[in-house]
Amino acid sequence: MPAAAFMEKLNTWYDNLPLRQRYLVLAGTGIILAAAIALLGLPDNQPATRVTPGAVKPQAAVVQPAMPGGYTAPQTMRDPFAPPPGFGKPAITPPPGSIQPGPAMAPPGTTPAQTALPLLVGVVSGGDRQMAIIIYNNTSRAYYPGQEIGPYQLIQVDANSVIVQGPGGQQVLALGR
Repeated sequence: MPAAAFMEKLNTWYDNLPLRQRYLVLAGTGIILAAAIALLGLPDNQPATRVTPGAVKPQAAVVQPAMPGGYTAPQTMRDPFAPPPGFGKPAITPPPGSIQPGPAMAPPGTTPAQTALPLLVGVVSGGDRQMAIIIYNNTSRAYYPGQEIGPYQLIQVDANSVIVQGPGGQQVLALGR
């Protein structure tokens, strides 16, 4: 379509518009032309806005919080649900042949009955079941009747004591002893 025919159709369309719509078409065309001139008229190597060096605000120094002299941080309480210190640490095993009998080990020729007894530290009762909290070899665990505690077997759990069967026969372990 030649340019003259296009301009003729455009004039015919524009002449058929009401006056208010003609003004809107002229205003829209003007805005589009102004934006195109503003965007295309800028040089490629210069920014859209210029900043003068004196207009930049200097940055303030970074300030860290400080506490008054003599301030000490408050002591935190121990978490009652945390495992005790040393819990879960692997035992250090000496190389074979370097083990010397010491006070913690039973000397040769002694019977297992002379080894340390389990220590009863608590009894838990719930319904018709009871369990004992016993420390043996520096390890605290809960045991039900019938379970083994090293060379001992838990026979019976009472309110304040337990009966264990071991190398030295039956023994009664009471709370606090």
